[in-house]
Amino acid sequence: MLVHTLNRVVIPTLMLVLAPAVVFALGDDPSSPEPLPPGVLMTSGILDGNEGRLDTLLGHYSGGFFSLLASDDNGSSFGGSGASGFFGLTLEIDDAIWLKMTGAGNPTFASSSTHTQLGQYQIYYDFYDSGGTFLEQIISPVDSLEPSALEVIHQPGPVGSGGGTVDVNINTLVGPGTGNAIDFWLFPDFTPGTEFQASITLGDFDTGLGLYDAVGGSLIDFDIDSGPGGLSLISGLVPASGELVIGVTGAADATLDGFLGEHEEMGSYTLQVHLIPEPGSFMLLALGLGSLLSLRRWLA
Repeated sequence: MLVHTLNRVVIPTLMLVLAPAVVFALGDDPSSPEPLPPGVLMTSGILDGNEGRLDTLLGHYSGGFFSLLASDDNGSSFGGSGASGFFGLTLEIDDAIWLKMTGAGNPTFASSSTHTQLGQYQIYYDFYDSGGTFLEQIISPVDSLEPSALEVIHQPGPVGSGGGTVDVNINTLVGPGTGNAIDFWLFPDFTPGTEFQASITLGDFDTGLGLYDAVGGSLIDFDIDSGPGGLSLISGLVPASGELVIGVTGAADATLDGFLGEHEEMGSYTLQVHLIPEPGSFMLLALGLGSLLSLRRWLA
């Protein structure tokens, strides 16, 4: 995926000059961000966190998979617009729930199907006793659903929870999908200790912005909507390395755990770094003051 980067230069005539566009590839890991040339303070990109997300179907069966009791397409309360879920399913006498999961396009939960869904998922089970008291949450390991596949699930609950209920929610926002869900940029050659602001100045989706350690690749700070118009903005001091590593992702992915690309946002964005004061501002201020003093002498 290609993006265009604009080089902003301040010159003594107080004009803003945009250099010819430069084309860059995108970095997708904080430990290997896409480096920008020194002096480049603005860049743009396109994210697609929706590509490669599963569209699931979930079937609730009686014990032993004797009969289909109910099915759901997109009722999950977790991430993923195509994720299935149930609430308040009654557990069987064996304290378990009996389920089948497949991809959209297999409404009968046939063992041989032509559905084309491919992607990762997790399943969350929240168990309650017969009085509605929460007992336990069980989270399945991350797994993959292959095209044409049917998953048959017999999930035991806590011992003695028969007669209670369970909420079942599939999470399909596992990992970055197969699209370009996250970008990492490296802005180099700043003076350590300089105050800066990094912000999304244009964005047609709900963004998240993160500041990363240029040495270890760990998340230092993140923001979703502190900037003008609810766009993302981060401020701070340039670290000792003199480099800023900035990550751009969807808002749902912006957490203290670091950016993983686990969102469904799609769209373009523009990222800009401001130094406070901006490079050349002292020179411009000096020029302005000098001109003012000369004007006063001339008028006198």
